[in-house]
Amino acid sequence: MNDETVSRRGFLIASGAALAVTALTPRSGRAQTPPAPIAGKEKLIVRSPRPLNLETPLRELTAYHTPPDVFFVRNNYDTTPIDPAQWSVKIEGEVDNPVVLRLDDLKKLSAVSQDVMLECAGNGRAFHNPRASGIQWEYGAVGNQTWKGVRLADVLAMLGRTGEATDMFERLLDLRNDVGLLAEEYDPRAKRFLGNFPQAFSHTALVNTAYQLHEAMAGP
Repeated sequence: MNDETVSRRGFLIASGAALAVTALTPRSGRAQTPPAPIAGKEKLIVRSPRPLNLETPLRELTAYHTPPDVFFVRNNYDTTPIDPAQWSVKIEGEVDNPVVLRLDDLKKLSAVSQDVMLECAGNGRAFHNPRASGIQWEYGAVGNQTWKGVRLADVLAMLGRTGEATDMFERLLDLRNDVGLLAEEYDPRAKRFLGNFPQAFSHTALVNTAYQLHEAMAGP
């Protein structure tokens, strides 16, 4: 037996020991949930890294408003970073005044806020039997938050579609109750109000919309 034989034997013994240790390592030690690919979303469960789909753990769904860092992420396709300063939407076709609107333009219009719950239609798909194809959501493809935006009637008035804007505005006014109040939400199927009556917000927006419609119809 020479030194070369001893070295080879030592190598094989060491390699075998390493493989045995690896095989005996608990599976839970290697089956770690991959970190979320978005900074600030580390608490979410990665259901699909591409396209990105992140689920909210059930233990995080305790507050009325779901915090942004644990709000679920749903994508059907890959996304690209958006620069708010460069974002724009071009509105053309059946309009009197084709226009390109930037985010700053929309921010100049009267904004309204609304609490809305969002839920992916596939929420709970992981529990289907037989198994359904698609992202295997469990309970967390759902969240509730306050969303803010502008009324479509205001945008239509800006584009010169005052007839449509007026019709939409009047349909909204027809929903008022017997004392002229509007609620946070309206169920078109049940034809009834839902939620509270936040007059400081809803009526201010209505007055601003009426003013903008008047200005648009009056012309320059």
